[in-house]
Amino acid sequence: MSKPNVVLVARECGVSPSTVCRALNGKSDINEKTRERILESCRNLGYVRNSAARMLRKSLQESVACIVGDHHQELHQDKLFHLKRLISEAGFRWGIYPTDSGSAGNVFRDVLCTAPAGIITQFEPEGADLSAAVRNSVAVAGYDLYTSKFNSVSLDRETGVEQAIGHLLDTGRSRVMLLGDRVNGMRGRAYARTLGKRGIHLNPRLVLDAPFGRDLYSYGYECIRTLPKDLVFDAVLCINDACAIGAVRAFHERGISVPRDVAVVGFDNIMVSSYCVPSLTTVAQPVVEMAQTCVQLLLQRLSRPKSRVCSKVLDTKLVVRESTAVHSFR
Repeated sequence: MSKPNVVLVARECGVSPSTVCRALNGKSDINEKTRERILESCRNLGYVRNSAARMLRKSLQESVACIVGDHHQELHQDKLFHLKRLISEAGFRWGIYPTDSGSAGNVFRDVLCTAPAGIITQFEPEGADLSAAVRNSVAVAGYDLYTSKFNSVSLDRETGVEQAIGHLLDTGRSRVMLLGDRVNGMRGRAYARTLGKRGIHLNPRLVLDAPFGRDLYSYGYECIRTLPKDLVFDAVLCINDACAIGAVRAFHERGISVPRDVAVVGFDNIMVSSYCVPSLTTVAQPVVEMAQTCVQLLLQRLSRPKSRVCSKVLDTKLVVRESTAVHSFR
């Protein structure tokens, strides 16, 4: 037989678990008959409150839970560092819950049951779960997530892709490969749109999808190492910097010079990108600004729960370095 708990008491009385908690905490918004029914049910079921659990819940109410993708790349760790720092500076404890999109809903519900002060999430919760957060006064903010349902901050990655492709074309390149996405992916759409604006026909052979996984350096390396020798291109835009660095290594082994023969652009501006040989042209994400904006939006929701939803979109920035140098190409 399962150990009696708040959920069983609530089910027995036909009320919500939060109503049971309020009744046991002596809250004045509970009808006396309902309170007596709950107390009687506790006695009948043998439910005894756990004081250690109560102290834990009180501690959790002073925390912010971060539900993020289960990644290990340098950029991801950098993002978590700044989120943690800013949450701590705001006076909250920090909890991280790495997951994937398939399990994010369950994680959100589990975290919500601990009653934190707020939740920062990279995954949009279901409507019922978001409503439950509102009812329980748990503030929610989206990180690197665009939504009109709750406060969030996201990135305009498509414009970053357009700027990178435009830079390559402006420096004299004409056959640009996209490495790491599909034509109908976010970067793929921006890639196709930019080529179309320049009157350049999209060659499907120059769009190479690569899985997003733990070792992104290897994906870039293997994709370039195994390219057909008859494939003609003079520039590559990679889905991220790690993929680009792996690609540069493969070009070197094949006797292809970067940037003389092929220009390479990454995405993210991780720390190592400025120390590569050649240093990597890339599209930088505003990591610090995104963390600041997300925490500000969460604090805004905590202080003004009924304020209007605010969805902010931040710009990326093209950082030009040696891997697209014009003088080496012309």
